[in-house]
Amino acid sequence: MSGGPVNRLAARPGQKGIGCIGNKSNNGTFDSLGTNVQPFSLYQKQLWDRLHQNPIDTICRRERGVRLFEGKIVDLQRRLEGGFARGEIRIDGFDAYAGQSAMIAIQNEFLVFRRDGKVEVSVPDLILVLDLDTGHAITTEVLRYGQRVAVVGLPCHPLLQTEAALKVIGPEAFGLGDVVYRPLARAAE
Repeated sequence: MSGGPVNRLAARPGQKGIGCIGNKSNNGTFDSLGTNVQPFSLYQKQLWDRLHQNPIDTICRRERGVRLFEGKIVDLQRRLEGGFARGEIRIDGFDAYAGQSAMIAIQNEFLVFRRDGKVEVSVPDLILVLDLDTGHAITTEVLRYGQRVAVVGLPCHPLLQTEAALKVIGPEAFGLGDVVYRPLARAAE
């Protein structure tokens, strides 16, 4: 099998294998994007260190999204109302966002992102809450106090920005009459 493509999702004790596609070399290592990776060492943080890519940056670049905020969830309020999980989360910023605070209104999804009280993004644009270290999506039902998160905005399709569409999926459709929809600009390629 030396030199041929290998795709092993997991290795049993005593076997050599990793969770990626690569070419097996003669010394038992695998190459991935030009970097030899020892078997059993592909935890996301280690892969990120080797490839020098931040998962949040990768998502923003591929989807032409905008990194809106980074911080720690310091307050979470959820209530069942009219068959929906409604509430809001408060995130205190750190690093480049230290001293800032963000709030996200939720109703089974993320509806409105506010930084220091000012609306920056609202439906129908997408507001994503991602695990800061892995880039994994965090949905409203698994939010918890203390999570370190990145908030990313993704612009919606232009058809969803029409007056007719906004009546159905804009802020007013969710009872947010005080929020005026302003389209989020796509990040430059």
